[in-house]
Amino acid sequence: MISMIPALLVPAILESSDLRPEETEFFETHIRPILVDHCYGCHSKEAGKARGGLRLDTKIDLLAGGGTGPAILPGDPDASLLIQAIRWEDDDYAMPPRRKLPDDTIRYFEQWVRMGAPDPRVPADVAAGEEDVDFSGGFDPNALAEHWSFQPIADPEAPMVQDENWPNGAIDRFVLAELESAGIKPNSDADLRTRARRATLDLTGLPANPERLDVLLLDRSPNAFASYVDELLDSPAHAEHWGRHWLDVARYAESSGRENDVAYANAWRYRDWVIDAFAQDVPFDEFITKQLAGDLLPSQDETERAHNLIATGYLAIGAKGHNTRSRREFQADLIDEQIDAFSQGILGITVACARCHDHKYDP
Repeated sequence: MISMIPALLVPAILESSDLRPEETEFFETHIRPILVDHCYGCHSKEAGKARGGLRLDTKIDLLAGGGTGPAILPGDPDASLLIQAIRWEDDDYAMPPRRKLPDDTIRYFEQWVRMGAPDPRVPADVAAGEEDVDFSGGFDPNALAEHWSFQPIADPEAPMVQDENWPNGAIDRFVLAELESAGIKPNSDADLRTRARRATLDLTGLPANPERLDVLLLDRSPNAFASYVDELLDSPAHAEHWGRHWLDVARYAESSGRENDVAYANAWRYRDWVIDAFAQDVPFDEFITKQLAGDLLPSQDETERAHNLIATGYLAIGAKGHNTRSRREFQADLIDEQIDAFSQGILGITVACARCHDHKYDP
């Protein structure tokens, strides 16, 4: 029903387009120039932007509003969100965001809404007499739902291959099928030294120790390579290397960045907690739970409680802006940054757009 509101408003707006000359003059003198200079850059069809779902091109757009409702209520400036925004009554909806409009300009907008918001602007398609007006902006949620990343995990059947002796598993069959389709033969198996060097780089991020490689090459037991890999997995270098990968996902840094770049004096405690978790092979669900809610988990003693509390450093680190106008704005930005880090790093999807948009798909 809400999506039909703009279309239902069209006839009424066309009827009201026959304005008195003084009403048109008032709008063109005191209202349109301000909209053009301060609003259209983020809220107009020409700019290709509708932040918060709001456009200000026409009275249809103003009455339809955005994600928070109609922008104006003709005759009632105090209840109109547009007026509240330019008055800077609410830090969350202070517009324009960088500098408040002069008081006399705000009074002109209040008077305009009190007059009934006379507006000579009419959408080009409506003015041309087109009855079927599309207000969707081309957004088709059903089509986006077909994107591969929103499909359930499937278990496709492995393809047939010509060389049945090469694959060691289903994944190898997919690889070999592509190679064969391109007329490429797979390389021969790597020797033990090459495999050991690759494993060392993958698991520790460091080159293999030459002396240790010599010992490995002299070991003729069938489990020699597997034992070497276990040795790498148990090494401190493995925990440090793979802990760094998670710290990148967790946006780890020892300062807040941005303008002030405030130092996080105890950030290293969270860094060491992550490395210890990898060294101890902590289960992934426990690893994530402690970072999100370690302060809420039951603990046997103060030592365990302090250890779990350090894990929540995940929520405390990250880029933070400190040059904000209000505590509420800082808190909103803080939570938004945490949600963004969580959704991208753990859920594998961006939801930052939900701060201004009401759909669940990436735009």
